[in-house]
Amino acid sequence: MPVHIQGSFSFCLCADDFAITPGVSRGILEALAKKRLSAASALVTSPFWPEGAAALRGHAAEADIGLHLNLTHGTPLGPMPAFAPAGRFPDPGKVLKA
Repeated sequence: MPVHIQGSFSFCLCADDFAITPGVSRGILEALAKKRLSAASALVTSPFWPEGAAALRGHAAEADIGLHLNLTHGTPLGPMPAFAPAGRFPDPGKVLKA
């Protein structure tokens, strides 16, 4: 949800990587509660996502909540034999080179 300042100027401040760690999630939740953020993107492939989802849902009315596209951290949600044959995402450097 954009913040409007002096007429036509507006911006949206989005925190990335919700659920990457419990500490990052706590910080994002605190910033949302204090109205310091207007959006957050969630890393739903994280093992911390199921617990964090319930807490983040409480801010859906006041902030935009989105999905963080993840191709480099953790494990895919399903089989990806060509991209993640070992069941884990490749290192970010390998993805950037490709």
